[in-house]
Order: sequence, then C-alpha cells, then structure tokens
Amino acid sequence: MGIEDEIFKLLTQGYSPTEIINQGYAKSTVYKVYSNLQHDPSSTYKGSWYFENIRLSKERYLPGETITIRCRLKNNTLYDFYIANIGIQPEWIHNKWYPLEIRALLKPNNYRSIALTVPIPNELPLGEYTYTFGVEGQFLGSSNSPHVTPYNIEWSEPLIFEVKHPKRYVKIFFSHSTQNISLVYQIASYLDNYGYEVIIAENIQEPGAVLREKFQRLIRESRFVLGLFTHEGVRSQWVQEEVQYARSIGKIVLPLKERSVSIQSDIEWVPFSKYDPPDVINRTVLGAVENILQRAGGFPWLGLGLLGLIVLALGSENGNENKSVSTD
Repeated sequence: MGIEDEIFKLLTQGYSPTEIINQGYAKSTVYKVYSNLQHDPSSTYKGSWYFENIRLSKERYLPGETITIRCRLKNNTLYDFYIANIGIQPEWIHNKWYPLEIRALLKPNNYRSIALTVPIPNELPLGEYTYTFGVEGQFLGSSNSPHVTPYNIEWSEPLIFEVKHPKRYVKIFFSHSTQNISLVYQIASYLDNYGYEVIIAENIQEPGAVLREKFQRLIRESRFVLGLFTHEGVRSQWVQEEVQYARSIGKIVLPLKERSVSIQSDIEWVPFSKYDPPDVINRTVLGAVENILQRAGGFPWLGLGLLGLIVLALGSENGNENKSVSTD
C-alpha cells in the first residue's frame, strides 16, 4: 500500500488532516489527498464564499522571502456580501493574520480578484506549513441569509506553503527494508527540504506493473542509489537485488550503514545509528549526498571510475557471510 493510499484510508475512516499529520505523514501529501477528495485543489471553500484560481508566485520559498498569492473571492449566495477585510493566516502565527482592507460590496455569484502577500520569518525552519484565508464581512438583504458580523473573521480550509530550497532535479532511489519505513520517510523528507527528489518505490502506484521491472526502471531514472543497511536491510532480498542491479548498470550506491551491522565494501560507507537524534542522521545523509555530487561535478555518472562499484557481502549479525537471506 502506497503512502497516499494509507492517507486516503485514514481520511475515509474519519480522521482529520491534522490527526493524520500528527501521525507523521507529510502535510503536503495529506492535503493533496484531502483536496482530491473534496474539490479542485486550486480552490478553498467556506460554504457561502470561496477562493478560486489560487496561484502562488512560485512553488517553493526560503526563509526571509515574501509569498505573493493571487486568487479571486467569489460570493456563492443570492445575497450581497459586504467585505471589510480579506487576509491570510499562516501556520507560524496564532491569533493574528495579514489583512488587506477591501471595503467593497460583492454582488451574488460575482467575484473579486485580489493579491495578498505573506512574509516568511528568517528563522523559520524548512518544511511544509498550512495557511488559511480569512474573510471579515457581512451578508445583506435577509435575516435568514448567511451572516458574518464585522470583526468576526471566518476561515477557509487550509492549504500548503512549501518553505524549502528550490528543486535540484536530482533523483535518488532509496533502497530499504519496509520495516524501516519511518526512518526512510524521515530522511526523504529532510532531503526534499534541500531540493532532492527521493524515490520510494512502493509510493509510486503502477497497478499491474511487474515489481522487478518497476524498480529497475526507477533505478535507471535516478542519479544514484541510497542504500539503507540496517539489520533489517541486509536481510532484505529486495535491497540485495536493487543494489546488485544498480551495480550492473554502473550506478553509484551510497551505503548508509548502521554501526552494528557487518558488511564488506570497497567504497566508504556512511555510518549511523538508529538511536542517533533525527537531526544528526539527517545532516549526515545530506552531507554524504552533497559530497557525491560535488566530487562528480554535479553529475555522479562522471565519477564512476574514481569511486568504484560497491561490493557487499550481506551477512547475519554474527558475521556468517554465507548465510542465506530472507525477503521482507
């Protein structure tokens, strides 16, 4: 089951997006699935009004930059809508918003184009953040009509900002045991913050595809392979096959090896412990990835003659290198 399938299942079971995010799922993925369930993801609704044709000035932002959002607000009722202010509340501030004074009357089924700006704090950590639109106004013409009193702001459903480095268009195939999936998501999310696209094969849904052919194609399309050699990883048949296939077509394999695991390799691996703080593991992997790209001039295939090919003896924890391994 892929990550989006898992989120879809949780949503249909009644979990809210916030509850699912609190379980460790990425905000952007949760709200992508949530939006597809609800409506066009370029719009956000609030019953009697909604914002449509939402466009951000670019896909990703860095701390210290300013986000510009262009959209239009539509009155979805049969009543006149007097608008005092429209604004945005990003996740990183509470009980505040960035308002734009409008002071205008919006007729039924009409819309108004607007542009809003949001400054990103310099110290904001990289990641994914929600934002909501706020509208302060009042519907006119009927005591039974929808009503928003002045100074009582109503909020839209949440959308997502990505505060991350620009995409580098470098694909990294992540070979791993499914028993280590939490660690895989942790590392993948961190690398994504710095612009790397991490390929997790089971999250790419291709019904009817032959699995072996699928992962071989994904490896061919990637710059290099990041291999997670935990105790579970060295016993995984899929990890073995993925590494061996990458070797056979000349792809670099960067081994991330748990310190207590015994392997043999003719290139240097990256040691870590699952008990290290997440930030320590993440920064270690990022440093190794950027080292490979720097040594190869940004193109890992140019460095094959210098780096050599990985040769692994995948053994048991007691060092018996000839012991057979089992699948996940």
